[in-house]
Amino acid sequence: DLDEPYGCCGSLRAESLGIALLKELSGPDPSALIGLPLISLVGMLNVEGIDVLNSRHSVDMEA
Repeated sequence: DLDEPYGCCGSLRAESLGIALLKELSGPDPSALIGLPLISLVGMLNVEGIDVLNSRHSVDMEA
């Protein structure tokens, strides 16, 4: 019962013991392997004028 990768893409959980099965990761955004492509997300938010590192405002979801 160490890992239950049955609900994972390709049945591999790279964030736990499944990482031992990988030789290397390549690509522009390794976080996309686990879920949300964070590097791409930050880039998209910057295009929309949202600086995630310096943002001190709340986003109006009703707009």
